[in-house]
Amino acid sequence: MSNLKETMDAFQTKFESGAAPYNVKPTQVTVMHQFDDELRNTGILENIPRPGNKFPSFALENQEGETIKLNTLLERGPVVVSFFRGMWCPYCIMELQALQKSLTEIDATGATLVAISPQLSTLNKQTINQNKLSFDILNDNGNALAESLGIAYRLGDELIEKVYNAFGVKMSQFNGDDSWRLPLSSRFVIDTEGTIIAVDADVNYRSRPEPEETIAILRALLAV
Repeated sequence: MSNLKETMDAFQTKFESGAAPYNVKPTQVTVMHQFDDELRNTGILENIPRPGNKFPSFALENQEGETIKLNTLLERGPVVVSFFRGMWCPYCIMELQALQKSLTEIDATGATLVAISPQLSTLNKQTINQNKLSFDILNDNGNALAESLGIAYRLGDELIEKVYNAFGVKMSQFNGDDSWRLPLSSRFVIDTEGTIIAVDADVNYRSRPEPEETIAILRALLAV
Protein backbone atom coordinates (compact mmCIF):
# COMPACT_ATOMS: atom_id res chain seq x y z
CA MET A 1 0.00 0.00 0.00
CA SER A 2 1.26 3.45 -0.88
CA ASN A 3 -0.71 5.24 1.88
CA LEU A 4 -0.68 8.33 -0.28
CA LYS A 5 -3.59 9.89 1.61
CA GLU A 6 -1.84 9.45 4.95
CA THR A 7 1.34 11.02 3.58
CA MET A 8 -0.53 13.98 2.12
CA ASP A 9 -2.69 14.50 5.20
CA ALA A 10 0.37 14.52 7.45
CA PHE A 11 2.10 17.06 5.23
CA GLN A 12 -0.99 19.26 5.02
CA THR A 13 -1.35 19.31 8.80
CA LYS A 14 2.28 20.36 9.26
CA PHE A 15 2.22 22.85 6.38
CA GLU A 16 -0.97 24.59 7.45
CA SER A 17 0.17 24.76 11.08
CA GLY A 18 2.81 27.28 10.10
CA ALA A 19 5.72 24.97 10.87
CA ALA A 20 9.17 25.43 9.34
CA PRO A 21 10.44 25.48 6.66
CA TYR A 22 7.31 26.87 5.00
CA ASN A 23 6.15 29.15 7.84
CA VAL A 24 2.82 29.67 6.14
CA LYS A 25 0.53 32.27 7.71
CA PRO A 26 -3.10 31.55 8.70
CA THR A 27 -4.24 34.24 6.26
CA GLN A 28 -2.43 32.42 3.44
CA VAL A 29 -4.11 29.13 4.36
CA THR A 30 -7.47 30.90 4.24
CA VAL A 31 -6.75 32.34 0.79
CA MET A 32 -5.76 28.90 -0.54
CA HIS A 33 -8.93 27.22 0.68
CA GLN A 34 -11.12 30.09 -0.47
CA PHE A 35 -9.75 29.73 -3.98
CA ASP A 36 -10.58 26.00 -3.93
CA ASP A 37 -14.19 26.92 -3.19
CA GLU A 38 -14.23 29.61 -5.86
CA LEU A 39 -12.84 27.22 -8.45
CA ARG A 40 -15.37 24.55 -7.55
CA ASN A 41 -18.17 27.08 -7.86
CA THR A 42 -17.19 27.82 -11.47
CA GLY A 43 -18.55 24.38 -12.36
CA ILE A 44 -15.22 23.22 -13.78
CA LEU A 45 -15.79 19.66 -12.58
CA GLU A 46 -19.07 19.42 -14.49
CA ASN A 47 -17.40 19.75 -17.89
CA ILE A 48 -14.68 17.11 -17.51
CA PRO A 49 -15.02 14.11 -19.86
CA ARG A 50 -16.68 11.11 -18.25
CA PRO A 51 -16.10 7.38 -18.61
CA GLY A 52 -17.30 6.39 -22.05
CA ASN A 53 -15.94 9.55 -23.69
CA LYS A 54 -12.93 9.45 -25.98
CA PHE A 55 -9.68 10.87 -24.64
CA PRO A 56 -8.24 13.53 -26.98
CA SER A 57 -5.37 12.33 -29.13
CA PHE A 58 -2.05 13.90 -28.27
CA ALA A 59 1.58 14.12 -29.38
CA LEU A 60 3.64 15.64 -26.57
CA GLU A 61 7.32 16.02 -25.84
CA ASN A 62 8.80 13.93 -23.05
CA GLN A 63 11.71 14.81 -20.79
CA GLU A 64 14.21 13.70 -23.45
CA GLY A 65 12.66 15.80 -26.20
CA GLU A 66 11.03 12.78 -27.85
CA THR A 67 7.47 13.02 -29.17
CA ILE A 68 5.13 10.61 -27.42
CA LYS A 69 1.83 9.90 -29.18
CA LEU A 70 -1.24 8.52 -27.45
CA ASN A 71 -2.06 6.29 -30.42
CA THR A 72 1.35 4.63 -30.20
CA LEU A 73 0.94 4.01 -26.47
CA LEU A 74 -2.51 2.50 -27.01
CA GLU A 75 -1.05 -0.04 -29.42
CA ARG A 76 0.75 -1.55 -26.42
CA GLY A 77 -2.17 -1.53 -24.00
CA PRO A 78 -4.23 0.75 -21.74
CA VAL A 79 -2.81 4.11 -20.72
CA VAL A 80 -2.87 5.89 -17.37
CA VAL A 81 -2.53 9.66 -17.67
CA SER A 82 -1.75 11.61 -14.51
CA PHE A 83 -1.88 15.41 -14.71
CA PHE A 84 0.10 17.30 -12.10
CA ARG A 85 0.75 20.98 -11.50
CA GLY A 86 4.53 21.10 -11.26
CA MET A 87 7.66 20.17 -9.36
CA TRP A 88 7.10 23.14 -7.03
CA CYS A 89 3.98 21.44 -5.61
CA PRO A 90 4.84 19.04 -2.73
CA TYR A 91 1.55 17.17 -3.14
CA CYS A 92 2.34 16.50 -6.79
CA ILE A 93 5.74 15.09 -5.87
CA MET A 94 4.15 12.81 -3.27
CA GLU A 95 1.77 11.46 -5.89
CA LEU A 96 4.55 10.89 -8.43
CA GLN A 97 6.58 9.03 -5.82
CA ALA A 98 3.58 6.88 -4.90
CA LEU A 99 2.97 6.04 -8.56
CA GLN A 100 6.62 5.07 -8.93
CA LYS A 101 6.31 2.67 -5.99
CA SER A 102 3.33 1.05 -7.73
CA LEU A 103 4.81 1.07 -11.23
CA THR A 104 5.66 -2.65 -11.28
CA GLU A 105 2.02 -3.50 -10.58
CA ILE A 106 0.82 -1.03 -13.21
CA ASP A 107 3.24 -2.47 -15.77
CA ALA A 108 2.04 -5.99 -14.94
CA THR A 109 -1.42 -5.11 -16.28
CA GLY A 110 0.07 -4.16 -19.65
CA ALA A 111 -0.69 -0.49 -19.10
CA THR A 112 1.60 2.48 -19.67
CA LEU A 113 1.77 5.29 -17.14
CA VAL A 114 2.59 8.83 -18.26
CA ALA A 115 2.49 12.00 -16.21
CA ILE A 116 1.68 15.33 -17.84
CA SER A 117 2.53 18.83 -16.67
CA PRO A 118 2.69 22.32 -18.22
CA GLN A 119 6.22 22.77 -16.90
CA LEU A 120 9.17 22.87 -19.28
CA SER A 121 10.65 19.58 -20.50
CA THR A 122 13.98 20.39 -18.86
CA LEU A 123 12.19 20.65 -15.52
CA ASN A 124 10.29 17.44 -16.21
CA LYS A 125 13.67 15.74 -16.62
CA GLN A 126 14.85 17.31 -13.40
CA THR A 127 11.72 16.04 -11.64
CA ILE A 128 12.42 12.53 -12.90
CA ASN A 129 16.05 12.61 -11.82
CA GLN A 130 15.37 14.05 -8.38
CA ASN A 131 12.65 11.51 -7.61
CA LYS A 132 14.14 8.51 -9.44
CA LEU A 133 11.07 8.09 -11.64
CA SER A 134 11.08 5.54 -14.45
CA PHE A 135 8.05 6.75 -16.40
CA ASP A 136 7.77 9.62 -18.86
CA ILE A 137 6.66 13.11 -17.94
CA LEU A 138 5.18 14.92 -20.94
CA ASN A 139 5.12 18.67 -21.49
CA ASP A 140 1.64 20.05 -22.12
CA ASN A 141 2.84 23.33 -23.58
CA GLY A 142 0.44 26.13 -22.76
CA ASN A 143 -1.91 23.61 -21.13
CA ALA A 144 -3.31 22.83 -24.59
CA LEU A 145 -4.32 19.26 -23.74
CA ALA A 146 -5.62 20.28 -20.33
CA GLU A 147 -7.71 22.98 -22.01
CA SER A 148 -9.23 20.44 -24.39
CA LEU A 149 -10.19 18.30 -21.40
CA GLY A 150 -11.71 21.22 -19.53
CA ILE A 151 -9.34 20.83 -16.59
CA ALA A 152 -7.25 24.00 -17.07
CA TYR A 153 -7.81 27.00 -14.84
CA ARG A 154 -6.16 30.28 -13.86
CA LEU A 155 -4.96 30.94 -10.34
CA GLY A 156 -6.76 33.81 -8.64
CA ASP A 157 -5.10 37.20 -8.29
CA GLU A 158 -5.25 37.17 -4.49
CA LEU A 159 -3.78 33.67 -4.41
CA ILE A 160 -0.96 34.72 -6.74
CA GLU A 161 -0.16 37.83 -4.71
CA LYS A 162 -0.45 36.50 -1.17
CA VAL A 163 0.78 32.94 -1.64
CA TYR A 164 2.70 32.27 -4.85
CA ASN A 165 4.57 35.58 -4.95
CA ALA A 166 5.19 35.38 -1.21
CA PHE A 167 6.78 31.95 -1.61
CA GLY A 168 8.74 33.01 -4.68
CA VAL A 169 6.95 30.63 -7.04
CA LYS A 170 7.24 32.35 -10.42
CA MET A 171 5.15 30.29 -12.80
CA SER A 172 6.79 31.82 -15.87
CA GLN A 173 10.09 30.21 -14.85
CA PHE A 174 8.44 26.81 -14.59
CA ASN A 175 6.00 26.89 -17.50
CA GLY A 176 7.59 29.37 -19.87
CA ASP A 177 4.58 31.71 -19.87
CA ASP A 178 2.91 34.13 -17.50
CA SER A 179 -0.66 32.86 -17.90
CA TRP A 180 -0.77 31.43 -14.36
CA ARG A 181 -2.84 28.57 -15.77
CA LEU A 182 -2.58 25.04 -14.39
CA PRO A 183 -4.33 21.70 -14.81
CA LEU A 184 -6.51 20.19 -12.13
CA SER A 185 -4.80 17.28 -10.45
CA SER A 186 -6.37 14.50 -12.51
CA ARG A 187 -5.89 10.85 -13.36
CA PHE A 188 -7.43 9.15 -16.40
CA VAL A 189 -7.48 5.46 -17.30
CA ILE A 190 -7.86 4.92 -21.05
CA ASP A 191 -8.55 1.60 -22.77
CA THR A 192 -6.93 0.47 -26.03
CA GLU A 193 -9.79 2.00 -28.04
CA GLY A 194 -8.98 5.42 -26.61
CA THR A 195 -12.06 5.42 -24.40
CA ILE A 196 -11.92 6.82 -20.89
CA ILE A 197 -12.61 4.03 -18.41
CA ALA A 198 -12.12 6.03 -15.22
CA VAL A 199 -11.37 9.61 -14.25
CA ASP A 200 -10.53 11.20 -10.92
CA ALA A 201 -10.20 14.98 -10.80
CA ASP A 202 -10.68 17.50 -8.02
CA VAL A 203 -10.14 21.19 -7.34
CA ASN A 204 -8.60 20.10 -4.03
CA TYR A 205 -5.04 19.32 -5.10
CA ARG A 206 -4.34 17.94 -1.61
CA SER A 207 -6.48 14.92 -2.42
CA ARG A 208 -5.32 12.34 -4.98
CA PRO A 209 -6.52 8.81 -5.75
CA GLU A 210 -4.43 6.00 -4.34
CA PRO A 211 -2.40 4.10 -6.96
CA GLU A 212 -4.12 0.94 -5.75
CA GLU A 213 -7.43 2.31 -7.01
CA THR A 214 -5.97 2.70 -10.49
CA ILE A 215 -4.37 -0.75 -10.36
CA ALA A 216 -7.72 -2.31 -9.44
CA ILE A 217 -9.34 -0.63 -12.46
CA LEU A 218 -6.57 -1.88 -14.74
CA ARG A 219 -6.85 -5.43 -13.41
CA ALA A 220 -10.60 -5.40 -13.95
CA LEU A 221 -10.03 -4.18 -17.50
CA LEU A 222 -7.52 -6.98 -18.04
CA ALA A 223 -10.08 -9.55 -16.90
CA VAL A 224 -12.74 -8.47 -19.41
